[in-house]
Amino acid sequence: MLCRWSRLVIVCAVLLAAAGVLTGPEGFRPRGVRPLPEAGLVARGHHTAVWTGGKLIVWGGDDGRRALGDGAVYDPARMTWTPLPPAPIRPRSHHAAVWTGKEMIVWGGTPEPAQGNAAPLADGARYDPVTGTWRTISKAPVPSMPQEIRAVGLPGHMVVARGNVILVYDTARDRWRTVVLDGGEPVRDLVVAGERIIVVTAVQAPGTTPGFAFGVLTPATAELDELYYVPCRRPVGLGAAFDGSMVWVLIEREDGGRLYRVDPDPRAGRDDPPGAEPVLEDDRVEADPDVLDADGMSGPVRPGRAGPAGGDSLFWTPAGPLAVTSFGLARYLVASRKVQVDRDTLRRCGGATAVWTGTSLLVWGCGTGPGWEIIF
Repeated sequence: MLCRWSRLVIVCAVLLAAAGVLTGPEGFRPRGVRPLPEAGLVARGHHTAVWTGGKLIVWGGDDGRRALGDGAVYDPARMTWTPLPPAPIRPRSHHAAVWTGKEMIVWGGTPEPAQGNAAPLADGARYDPVTGTWRTISKAPVPSMPQEIRAVGLPGHMVVARGNVILVYDTARDRWRTVVLDGGEPVRDLVVAGERIIVVTAVQAPGTTPGFAFGVLTPATAELDELYYVPCRRPVGLGAAFDGSMVWVLIEREDGGRLYRVDPDPRAGRDDPPGAEPVLEDDRVEADPDVLDADGMSGPVRPGRAGPAGGDSLFWTPAGPLAVTSFGLARYLVASRKVQVDRDTLRRCGGATAVWTGTSLLVWGCGTGPGWEIIF
C-alpha cells in the first residue's frame, strides 16, 4: 500500500510540474572549475578583492585572532601571485576596497577581528599596481560602520555609503564630500552605472509602506536625483548590476524574488513632475517588461547584516545577472527568463570574495583552500 501511494505521489508531482503548477529554479553546473595556485597568504576572512581589468588584488582581513595588513596580486594569464608591498596604514578587517580604473583604494574597517571590539577607522590608502607603490589618503569626515558600509569605485572617485550618509572621495583633489539623505533612510546598495551611481535606500518612514527607493548620484557634483520606489515588506536580500544601459535590481522577499530594470537616466521617459517617484508595483510583473520574476535567486546584500563592503553585489554576465552568496551561485538567464542555481561548487565558502573577469569568476578566501576560477 505504501509503495502504491509513493508511486501515486511521484506521478502527481510529475504531472503538476509538466503543467507548470510546481515551479522552481533549475540546477546548473559551470562549464569548468579549476583551483588557483597558492597565494602565499594565511587563511583569512573579512578581506577584500578587486578586479583591475586584468588582475585580482586581495588585501587585509583577519585570521580570527588578529587583523592582517598584507595582500597579493594574481595574474590569471600567468597563473602567478605576487606579494603586495607593505601598506602605510594599520592592518584591518571589515574594510572596503574599490578599483578606480588606475588604483585600488582601501578605506575604513576595524583594527580588530571582532567588529565591536574597537572603534571603526576613517583612514585609507591608494595602491598603484603600475608603480607598485602605496600612498595614504585624507581622513573621511566620519568613520566606517562595518555592518552598514557599501562602497564602489569609478574613474576619479570612490563612493562610500554609511547609514544615511554618502561619502564621495575625489582622487585628484584628495578631498571628501558628504551627501546626507533626507529622512534618515539607510543606503543598502550602490552600483556603478557609467559615470553615475545608482543608490538603493531602505524606506522605513512612519505611515509609509516599507520598501526600497532608487536614486542616481553624480559623483562629480555630489548631486542625488530620485528615480523610483518599490513597496516591499520583509525583504531578506538584494543586489544590483549594470548591463551597460540598464540597472538590474534584485529584491528577495520571504515569498519570492523580483528583478527590476531601472533606467539610470532620471529624465528618460519621465512625464511626472520633477521629484516625484513612480511606483513599481509587484502586480505589474506579468505586464511590465521591467519587472521580472526571480524566485529562487538569493540577494547577496542582507539588510541589517554584515555583507560585502566593496565592489559589485551582483555581477553582470553575458547571460544575465549572477549572484554569489553563502547559499551558492544563482543566475537569471535573460533569454529564457529562468533562474538557475548551483549549491555545490562553492559549498562552505560563505566568507570568500569573488570578482567577475568578463568570462569567469575568481573566488578567493574559501577557508584554507587556494581559491577557484569558475568558468561559465
